[in-house]
Amino acid sequence: MSIQSTAGSFQFRTNEIAYGVRVSIRDGEGYVDRLPLEQKWSEAGYACDYPALTVVSDGTRWIAWLAHKDKADEVMVSNGSKVFHISGRGDLHAPAIASDGKDRVQVVWPGQENGTFYLYGSVFRNGSWSKPGSKPEKLAAGGGNNLAPQLASDGLGHMALVWQGFRNRQSVALARLWNGNGWTTEQVVSEGSGNSWAPSAAYGGGKLWLAWGSYASGAYQIYAREWQQPVTRVTPGDNFSVRALIAVTASGKPVIAWEESDALWGKDFSYIVDRRGTVEYKNRRVRVAYLDGAEWKEIAAPVADSMPPEIRRFLQQPQIAFDSAGRL
Repeated sequence: MSIQSTAGSFQFRTNEIAYGVRVSIRDGEGYVDRLPLEQKWSEAGYACDYPALTVVSDGTRWIAWLAHKDKADEVMVSNGSKVFHISGRGDLHAPAIASDGKDRVQVVWPGQENGTFYLYGSVFRNGSWSKPGSKPEKLAAGGGNNLAPQLASDGLGHMALVWQGFRNRQSVALARLWNGNGWTTEQVVSEGSGNSWAPSAAYGGGKLWLAWGSYASGAYQIYAREWQQPVTRVTPGDNFSVRALIAVTASGKPVIAWEESDALWGKDFSYIVDRRGTVEYKNRRVRVAYLDGAEWKEIAAPVADSMPPEIRRFLQQPQIAFDSAGRL
């Protein structure tokens, strides 16, 4: 490919530009990046956000997202050939989606009713969504608001639903399990007196692992546990650590990515005392750790090294997964 401009000309071969490898041109005056080709899945006329994706056993991709139009939200889902409106209109928030590995695609989202957010769900099975024309199934109903649902599947018919809920004036991490026939009752999976935030879940090697953020220590930190096993603290120190996402290897080893800033984040005394706090958007880093025996260890290669130096100050909201070959 040849490019001509008033600043000069250059050439490159497209088959020599790999994903994730920036190629410098004209002695560093510019660069070439290879980008994936995007596909539009949403319908025209809506403002869309919060996409979530799952892949079913035949390789079909399903995407759920939140769509806004005329002062109301909807949850929409598509398999690439058709867009389904599954929620009805209302005050809704970010959906989660997962496939059980067999014949079930599950979508869950928060919806506000009479001032409280509950969790609702709908299922695609045998070519259609559950209970067409009726209200979606209510999956979290009690105690207070229910937010930030996440779904995980073992690919063998089992799923885990985790979310942040308010119970007895405290924010906690909650979970329900799908055993192939029905959902278990909700269970609090976080511990301690501090508020817990935004849990995530993942299966691997026959194990279910959960991770979340908590203020139990007086600073935002990351905690994790294998299902029905003791809670472990992942992050040492006092750095601001939030938005934990977890993946599990085929052998059952958990790996967690999270977002980090400096200690005393968001405190009001940033400039007036010797031990200054960290202003709210000073920086963001993504860190990754894995469990080695009983110890959480950070991976050797910093995530920031994969990004251009000019944008490394603000890396946030990580996503993490293993592919079929076990690559992170």
